[in-house]
Amino acid sequence: MKLIFEYSWGSEFEGGTEIFPVEYSSKDDLALDFQIACEKASQERRKIDFFIGRELWPCDFMEHVLVKEGKKSGKQEHEWRYVGPEIYTLDEWLQQECLYHNNSSSRM
Repeated sequence: MKLIFEYSWGSEFEGGTEIFPVEYSSKDDLALDFQIACEKASQERRKIDFFIGRELWPCDFMEHVLVKEGKKSGKQEHEWRYVGPEIYTLDEWLQQECLYHNNSSSRM
């Protein structure tokens, strides 16, 4: 199945959006397999080598979240949570892009 993989990367100083095609058995399989690879790479503190010829940083798919704050001590507990990419079928992506461009051009 032809899919489009889209994610945002960067920090407050520099960033962008990456969009590239992928062929995979299904959207759900890609989402689950990529999440497993991302979490493993994050634990091992290495880049994600899920796609041939394209290394990705796990930090682009992980979010540091406050999970608990002590009322008396003020002590905070944080954890990293996976934030997956957008994955579209080719038809979904084309439809979204066509709507975006049609709406943008109508404003001029």
